Amino acid sequence: MSKSLGNFFTVRDLLEQGIPGEVIRFVLLSTHYRSPMDWTEKKVREAEKTLDKWYFTLLKANFTPELIDVYKEQGVWSPSDRVVAMLASDLNTSGALSILHELSSAPNSRSLIPFAASLELLGLIDDWSILADLARIGVSHVGEYDPRVVTLISELILKRQNARALKDFNTSDSIRDSLISAGVEIQDTGGIPSWSLNSNFDPSKLEALK
Repeated sequence: MSKSLGNFFTVRDLLEQGIPGEVIRFVLLSTHYRSPMDWTEKKVREAEKTLDKWYFTLLKANFTPELIDVYKEQGVWSPSDRVVAMLASDLNTSGALSILHELSSAPNSRSLIPFAASLELLGLIDDWSILADLARIGVSHVGEYDPRVVTLISELILKRQNARALKDFNTSDSIRDSLISAGVEIQDTGGIPSWSLNSNFDPSKLEALK
């Protein structure tokens, strides 16, 4: 392998390309340490898609640093025994990720504890105060937008999602129209809305929606 031949790179190289550390870690964990690592753009996109979905699941379940502190005080904050057993079996990280896919479908925050704590154990999240940033609500590449913009739009879209779930379509339509007016284009496809900023984007209009 040679960097001059383009088949060698460092984690710093990937970070400088704008690839989030969580995505890099996920791709590395998806391959057993005894197997050769085949880094591809497809794996990066798949990792981003999975992590977006997982973080969004936790965001919808209202995971916050305060909620996690409560769970820790209650003594219920613990990673999945199945994930721990998989890691204890010759560090089978890819197997642990497979279990996380199953755990992520739990219906509420209490039952999502093993999933959330396992993500923390694997280093896929360590700062719960930036969960809204991590969820990204459909942003295709981290780093394209000001983190404050990502957080605010994420919060508004989450509020819209909750209103739709409650069949409060007046509220959901109002939020959608306000986002569009601020220059945020929304596409409701695949269950999780994706968004982008058009040339008319005006952050001051977003501030007024808080």
